[in-house]
Amino acid sequence: NIAGPTSKKLIRRVRPGVLLTCANLRLAVRAFRALDLPALERPANATSAIVVVDEAYAEYTADPDFAPGIEFIARGYPVIVLRTFSKIYALAGVRLGYAISTPELIRYMDQVRPTFNTNRFAQFAGMEAMKDREHFEKCRQMVLDEKKYYYAEFEKMGLYYMPTSANFIFVGVGVDDLKLHGELVKQGVILRPLSDWGYRGFMRITIGTHEQNTKVVAGMKRALAQLKKG
Repeated sequence: NIAGPTSKKLIRRVRPGVLLTCANLRLAVRAFRALDLPALERPANATSAIVVVDEAYAEYTADPDFAPGIEFIARGYPVIVLRTFSKIYALAGVRLGYAISTPELIRYMDQVRPTFNTNRFAQFAGMEAMKDREHFEKCRQMVLDEKKYYYAEFEKMGLYYMPTSANFIFVGVGVDDLKLHGELVKQGVILRPLSDWGYRGFMRITIGTHEQNTKVVAGMKRALAQLKKG
């Protein structure tokens, strides 16, 4: 329990200066307040913790309650929002991301930022990608549509899954995930087994095109049938 007595005792002793979350910031604030953390209660002061929000997948969310961190920044709160071009912009190879924050926090970050932390090509690619709204909307809508396809197929297969606001799905496969991974590789399908992350029997499936997704589902059905047959 994140807001339980043990957590509260630890927080009071450590009094962290930085809090990192990848959750919807509106939901994270509730947890911070339950822990009596001095975060986002008022504009920055000497006792306020800086909140760093990982919004790598924010563009994929369709949650009407989603509160982007930039809304808190605009109100003067000590928040740093991290975003990337590796996901919806499909530029993982250029290793480019960016931070949004208050002018004061950006000045502090600049003091420790490596001089050549990115290159001109990556910056140019990122700026051009942001201009291409047609591609952005096409990719976003594809993920929103295709995750519904996966949900329907998983329900037919009797598999547990966690609804997602990202471009991948956490799914329980009901068998040894490493063995399933091996069977799928033979079919040219690569999914991420999660045993090494502590989730035995679960896999992470990235949402692709409909053609790719139907291949994944067909491959999973064949491989699961093979494994259950023994």
